[in-house]
Amino acid sequence: MKAILFLKITYTENYPDEPPNFNIETDEVSDLDESDISSLTTSLDQVIEETLGMAMVFSMASTLKESLNDLIVRKEEQQITLERLRIEKEIELEQQKFVGTKVTPELFHQWAAKFKLEMEKSAESQEQKRLDEKKGKLTGRELFEQDKSLALSDDKFVQDGDISVDVSSFDNTS
Repeated sequence: MKAILFLKITYTENYPDEPPNFNIETDEVSDLDESDISSLTTSLDQVIEETLGMAMVFSMASTLKESLNDLIVRKEEQQITLERLRIEKEIELEQQKFVGTKVTPELFHQWAAKFKLEMEKSAESQEQKRLDEKKGKLTGRELFEQDKSLALSDDKFVQDGDISVDVSSFDNTS
């Protein structure tokens, strides 16, 4: 926090029996607002009342310095507190992401019924998709039943000297 102050004092003719005129001014880069300046002025007014009749300018400057230090410490503590509260709130919001709905038997049964319906629809759509892909395509057996020449087509590739196998010995009807 930046705080640059100027204490401008103008002595009166009857000083120290009469308080001096003073003004507290801040620099352009100072982070102090009007309420801060007002509280500092109040603390100086108290010192003036206590030291009326004595030399008081040094007391005023010392009090202003102490009051400003206290003010800065208080403002920094407020900023730290606000930052800590902001971080705690962020953490709390982050933790809420991990807190779900408490599962009761009723909620579980509702979810299970909905999930079962979704799975059934998914299975039906996958089965329908599989059937749509098969539609128009013949199985191997259907191909051979429709076109008898396919059964004999491999005989063209058998050459002399190749081993031939008697397929009738592998009859599965027994």
